[in-house]
Amino acid sequence: MEGDTALGTLQLGQPAWISGRTGSPVVSDLRSRDIAAGGQGAPLASIFDVLLFGGGEETRAALNLGGIANLTVVPGGEAEDPAFAFDVGPANALLDAAVEYLTDGSESYDKDGRRAARGEIHEGLLCSLLEEPYYRLGPPKSTGKELFNLPYLLERLAPFGDLGADDLAATVTALTSRTVADALERYDVPEVVASGGGTSNPTLMGMLQEDVPRVRLRTIEDWGIPSGAKEAYAFALIGFLSVHGLPGNVPSCTGARSAVVLGSITPGRSPLVLPDPVSRAPGHLRIEASVPSI
Repeated sequence: MEGDTALGTLQLGQPAWISGRTGSPVVSDLRSRDIAAGGQGAPLASIFDVLLFGGGEETRAALNLGGIANLTVVPGGEAEDPAFAFDVGPANALLDAAVEYLTDGSESYDKDGRRAARGEIHEGLLCSLLEEPYYRLGPPKSTGKELFNLPYLLERLAPFGDLGADDLAATVTALTSRTVADALERYDVPEVVASGGGTSNPTLMGMLQEDVPRVRLRTIEDWGIPSGAKEAYAFALIGFLSVHGLPGNVPSCTGARSAVVLGSITPGRSPLVLPDPVSRAPGHLRIEASVPSI
């Protein structure tokens, strides 16, 4: 990043390996095209949110609680403003790093939020963490573990001495809840639909509901999608759009100058044959059959 401009993206993994194993064409490197168009390359899942939740009577936000928490706000009713999206801050990134560090690697995450539930929030550390300048930036914006990582956390923890694993877990869980709650209140969102691994943490979900008591908190499972599978659905949708020659980004969400077809295509074993291009992009998405939770 240079200011609020994304200069590039690092995407790990080679599509050739997948193509070689499956024999199927592979769409990959989805973010680069959006960045080349002036966007942040994220959050790309916003097109899934817009198609699934658009057209409702009231504003709805889609919240994904993965390593990073990201939010797509989809205006409802007669609102003329477009949807917008941004990375809020850390969801599980700092929590997982803290638990793994303080248990010497014997635990990699806070299972069922038990440590955070037992711990006490350290308000001094929480206030210090909330001073992070990233939270004051306006959308579109994106972040990741290049910022929110273990060295980042240890640097901010240093002035407060040693904290037990449970207290640190409680504090960084509260950080996620409060930053998400601040975003929801700032944009006056009446309903939020959560997904991602963080929805399996009852302590986090409970904190979030306490922090935004007037917001209806639901999960993507109400739409027939397992909470841990939403991003898989979203990127399958983008792949479908790409092979049909349709844009897969939402400029108002990523900050791109225009909507563009995303990704590069690696052929499979057979000659590459793409479907005929489609001139009209889909305007709505409906889930007709769900898959069982894993």
